[in-house]
Amino acid sequence: MYMQGMLLRFLRRLDSPLHSGPMIENEDHDRGSIELPGQQGQIIRDALTFSGVPIVLLLFNGGPVNITWADQNDRVAAIMECFFPAQETGEAVWRVLTNTGNFSNPAGRLPYTWPKYKFQIPSMVNYSMAGRTYRYFHGNPLYPFGYGLSYSTFNFTNAWLSPIIEAGQNLTVRVEVCNEGPVDGEEVIQIYLEWLDTNETMPIHQLVGFRRVFLRNKEILSWMVTIRASSMAVWNDTQGFNIEPGHYRLYIGGQQPNQKRKLASNILVREFKVIPKMSMI
Repeated sequence: MYMQGMLLRFLRRLDSPLHSGPMIENEDHDRGSIELPGQQGQIIRDALTFSGVPIVLLLFNGGPVNITWADQNDRVAAIMECFFPAQETGEAVWRVLTNTGNFSNPAGRLPYTWPKYKFQIPSMVNYSMAGRTYRYFHGNPLYPFGYGLSYSTFNFTNAWLSPIIEAGQNLTVRVEVCNEGPVDGEEVIQIYLEWLDTNETMPIHQLVGFRRVFLRNKEILSWMVTIRASSMAVWNDTQGFNIEPGHYRLYIGGQQPNQKRKLASNILVREFKVIPKMSMI
């Protein structure tokens, strides 16, 4: 049972409150809602109201929960998604929050789209892909797929690729990224593909390559990746998967293209053309 008086006495003894509620899901139990269960939401709201210092919210969960109101509250100094970590949880959380020791600069990225409101989640009885995952979601989420913060700022300075390839060929991309500081850190290079000419129903864009890289402060790194031809294929009921001639667009950077919530990173845009495969006679 939640008693507000106990929370107030607890808050008076703290310099830097960290809040985390009890676990509400596990391997054999899924949540039926994205709302925080029981009194967890009220506890956080009371802590924000009565605490004299900013609060750090720690989340231990498997899927998104409704924290839109917390994200919009200036008293919440930070929100840290911990998922379900292991026995060194306390040490890891402390290192990240204080940027202490090796590998303390966060570089995790969200593996799913985090909805801002529950109505953004498609019905479970709708088996189409409409509105599902970052590939077909047209709304404005709270946090997009691939989102994550860092104590460093990264700048993608250039990218090179062949402007024309034959259908069925892989595409080689080379990208340069600089850690502009102020500290050492890791960036997750993300490459998304957009189909420009197809008449088939395709994703808005699709992740076709990624790599987590470590860069020291002010270091410039060059990374080469091969985009497999199969990543460019489209499906139709007559031919199955097929690589269509036409124009394609790549987004190369540390985040999804066109996302509303910006990061201390940027995106480079490059286009290439696929031509029909030359036949040998």
